[in-house]
Amino acid sequence: MMLSSCGFSQKIESFELAKNFYQNAKEKENEIKLFHNIYAEARGIDPVDSTYRITRIDLRVNDNTTLIIPGIKEYMKEKQIEELPFYENIAEFGKLNNLTSRQAQDSIRTLSIKVIRLMNELKAYKVVGNPQGNGCFIIFSITSDYDVIYVSDTSSVKHRYWKTFFASGNKFDDNWYYRKN
Repeated sequence: MMLSSCGFSQKIESFELAKNFYQNAKEKENEIKLFHNIYAEARGIDPVDSTYRITRIDLRVNDNTTLIIPGIKEYMKEKQIEELPFYENIAEFGKLNNLTSRQAQDSIRTLSIKVIRLMNELKAYKVVGNPQGNGCFIIFSITSDYDVIYVSDTSSVKHRYWKTFFASGNKFDDNWYYRKN
């Protein structure tokens, strides 16, 4: 008698991926704080380096301002960067942070490279940091049916759905949770 079905097998594999993600991400817990106030989602695979292709990163600068900045990779030259969508928002970032044009470009380049590199290292195809001001947590989408969520302090969570979720017990430890979509 066969006790496994294809769907059941996929559920186990997805949970195992979530568990493996958690173990890998836990080792990088200090680095993942980079994702607070960031939204980024892969749009396929980059043919140049076979990593996630992330064309844009939404950066929440403050409670009222979110800028869409270009997804810049290490191999890109200045001319390539200037031709990217949302390049013009680097100047706005500079104005908001009292930076020169060069400082703004260097800052955005460094941030973008770090975000994309860490997403690839973690194998998270989507990252949502501090979703819609609901508290200080980060959602990592690792498969179409599983998310792993990092929250440094559940008392910072504001939205009722998320308060209930973090009280649910679907967790790896006090800071790491998972959910099936």
